Amino acid sequence: MRKSPTSIRTAVLLTLLFVAAGAHAYGPSWGGTAVHEGLFAARVNPAALGIGNATGVGVSVPWEDSFRDGSSDFTERWSLFLNLPALSYTTERFGTSYGHDLSMGFGPSRRFLFGGSWSWENAEFSDGRATVAALFRPTRTLSLSAVRRGVLRSGTDTTLGLGLRPFAILGPIGTRLTFGLDWNWNDDHSGKLALSSMELEPSAGVRLSLGYDHLGERLTAGLQLSLSQLEIGTQDSIRADSDVAAGSAYLFLPYRRRRSITREVVPSIIVYEHADRVRTIPTVRPWDPGRPYTAVIEDIEALRVDNTVTAVLFVNQRFQTSFANQMEIYEALLRLRQSGKRIYYYFDNIPHTAYALAAATADAIYLHPTGTVDARGFRYSSVYLGDFFARYGVEIYNFRSHPHKSGWDMLSEAGMSDAERENWESYLGDLDSHYREMVRAGRASTLTQDLDAIIDRGPYLSANSALDAGLVDSLIYQADVEERVTARHRFARLRPMDQVPEMQYDWAPRPLRTVKLIYAAGDIVPGRGVRGVNIGADSLIEEIRSARENPLVSGIILRIDSGGGSAQASDSIAYEIARTVEEGLPVVVSMGALAASGGYYIAAPASHIVAGPSTLTGSIGVISIFPNVAGLLEMFDVGVDSVLTSPRAGLGNPFERMSDEERMLVEGSTAESYRRFVEIVAASRGLSVEHVESIAGGRIWSGSRALEIGLVDEVGGLTDAVRAMRRILGVSDLELREVIPGPFSPALAEFFVSGEGMGLGSLIAGSIPLGTSIPAELRQVAQEHQRLMELSLLEPGRPLYVMPYRADWFE
Repeated sequence: MRKSPTSIRTAVLLTLLFVAAGAHAYGPSWGGTAVHEGLFAARVNPAALGIGNATGVGVSVPWEDSFRDGSSDFTERWSLFLNLPALSYTTERFGTSYGHDLSMGFGPSRRFLFGGSWSWENAEFSDGRATVAALFRPTRTLSLSAVRRGVLRSGTDTTLGLGLRPFAILGPIGTRLTFGLDWNWNDDHSGKLALSSMELEPSAGVRLSLGYDHLGERLTAGLQLSLSQLEIGTQDSIRADSDVAAGSAYLFLPYRRRRSITREVVPSIIVYEHADRVRTIPTVRPWDPGRPYTAVIEDIEALRVDNTVTAVLFVNQRFQTSFANQMEIYEALLRLRQSGKRIYYYFDNIPHTAYALAAATADAIYLHPTGTVDARGFRYSSVYLGDFFARYGVEIYNFRSHPHKSGWDMLSEAGMSDAERENWESYLGDLDSHYREMVRAGRASTLTQDLDAIIDRGPYLSANSALDAGLVDSLIYQADVEERVTARHRFARLRPMDQVPEMQYDWAPRPLRTVKLIYAAGDIVPGRGVRGVNIGADSLIEEIRSARENPLVSGIILRIDSGGGSAQASDSIAYEIARTVEEGLPVVVSMGALAASGGYYIAAPASHIVAGPSTLTGSIGVISIFPNVAGLLEMFDVGVDSVLTSPRAGLGNPFERMSDEERMLVEGSTAESYRRFVEIVAASRGLSVEHVESIAGGRIWSGSRALEIGLVDEVGGLTDAVRAMRRILGVSDLELREVIPGPFSPALAEFFVSGEGMGLGSLIAGSIPLGTSIPAELRQVAQEHQRLMELSLLEPGRPLYVMPYRADWFE
């Protein structure tokens, strides 16, 4: 990355060092017990440690001056602060002695916090002094505190604090003016005004403070300067009846980013490096690769509101996630661009759907001189094993409610049926339309020919052909891209996206209405499931029920990314959602890439359903599957015999062929499950059974088409689902609490569940010599066939509400 000029930073640091050289113990100008939450929080009000703004390392040094003879006395006194989140250790030297403080702060939210500390001198820990504290911030403008020192000892005193921010309703700028008052009460119940303070931040990173100690009759003025993660300050105080001035200086290295004096001086071009691999759900384990797509959207929103950011540069960020997630990121990037920011992309090679995202949002797309652009239509391919199994005497009994319910056809049929082809042509046609609309919206003025003709000739394996078609703006090497971008923005400097959290300036940023955001991703299975791998019915029901029974939870947003699974597990979940809605707690569903079959079944009873335009949904139908190896055993002269105590006791026996009576029994069960599916959808969505029948039968739909036929209420992403919940609750903002149901899996169990163990996928991989590259599509097919067999064995012979495809197969 090109180094930006350092003259401003150097000047600032020299200024800070000059200020500090004049030589911090806490002083009145830093604010009272209801106001201060920085370096000295452990000593002022330990409860404020729970906010997190005090986290970091700092040192302070006091000093004194004699006006009478001009001499100076820098005492041997200093304080060291080691502040962790919610926990702090402070040590102070005064002469030959040392004081120690161990403090902590915590609470259910940043509105209401408790804290305490234990203070002792030298090694006399047991003779220490206890402090208890509380901090309450009901609104953005008001802060209240109580601190009692010397608990369980004589000579205790209590401080009650009041903080005011009269302009906080104006937003971030309103946090720059703060007033504080403290009152002290002693054991004799005499109370006095102890401290008045004011703090003003006229410019980002520059804070001026003034405080008056009413008990000591001392006036103090202070100055604090901040870079992103460096804060330094000084204060001077004098008593009216004294010619000796006292002051202090401090240096603080905070964990959270402060408003910086350089941010408003130097415009920035952000090099964003966290969108190459994008996850569907929040991180479950620290080693999970990629960044959650919701976090990417939050990053983009933070860049949108940052007035110092002029442009964003994505270098080889492939946005590897579903097209549905990419379209949500696309909406966030559009808002970023509409705010006046510029967006640039550089790729060595541009993947298929990532090109649509870049084309729709870029001010310029740069490509490596030997790069490729995968601009073309969509496809779906599958391997069909029906004839292969038949050759070896294996028969897959595939009971489906309708021909369009074709998910298991890859095991039972020799090729794609007309119904399955109709499904895919309809769905992929919708995806292709969205793709072309995105490209056309951003590149219409640069394309040299009709877009349809350009896509029909894709992919573009030559960079020059992509440039000639107008798909990209320039062919350059990665080493030159930063210079090219900065040339378009004079005085701007390149810097990475800050991943360190920002200081919480707002006293009460979280609204009173809390909504639980539950992620339901993977196959729907009975039991508790595995967190981040599948949807355990018991675990999801437990989260829904706990939200319903919690008076502090105002609603549920259910983010679904599932093709379904067990019919019984799906029905149990749907019942819990219906009951929750009936009891008055709204449930809004946000559909990800896939919310079909059982995934749609659990969505249907919700108060409001939001689907992405490219979401694959519908697939209202039922499948029951029975594998049979009787023919295989006969080929090898293996005999099979059974003893039955009832005529149907052998149902599902894989070693004997199914009788006509057994076939009729399973067909009847499949039909009954289908009727229930249709009735649940009709009743939940307020549709007639006849209408649901006309759009069901296993047909799949895009989110856009689902809106037209009444299966969903709105087309959009998770942001739109949050907006819908705000509208239902009649509030302007919400506090979201993210939850991924299910227990963590042991590493070995996850190894098998994820398809990396001794299943069909690994057997195929194991038959290929070491060093051979396994084609991605072959791995996908092997893993998907393994997944189908696992689902069928999970509840043998039971109906399944499942649409066994993956969203990343459709590109």
